[in-house]
Amino acid sequence: MKEYVSSTGPTKFKVIPSGDVPDNPSELLSSRRMAALLSRLAESFDYIIVDLPPVGAVIDAVSVAKLVDGMIVVIRENTCPRGLLNECIGQLNYAGIKILGFVVNVALEGSGKKYQYSGYSYGYGSSYYGK
Repeated sequence: MKEYVSSTGPTKFKVIPSGDVPDNPSELLSSRRMAALLSRLAESFDYIIVDLPPVGAVIDAVSVAKLVDGMIVVIRENTCPRGLLNECIGQLNYAGIKILGFVVNVALEGSGKKYQYSGYSYGYGSSYYGK
């Protein structure tokens, strides 16, 4: 575990790197040991963020998401097709995983699109990113 300290304040965080990819990552991530690790970490930390592969690509994300309070879905602007995003939301809802929110990365300022999510649906709307 490596500790990082913010250069602008008292904030610090710790990172546990994944290391080499094992032969059975899905099995390890959905194991009792993983559940025990997350439970133990929750006793010592305010927030635990687990970086996972895309939902749908492999079962890893959904397996681990069942062990946490919720999931933040990361979408790359102009890359993630609506159908794929809809499938992702459907898989998470089917598995009973709470969607905490969305992060749109590689977004261009003033692109004029905004993702809207409410319950089981999402859509696009116009938006102004001015000052």
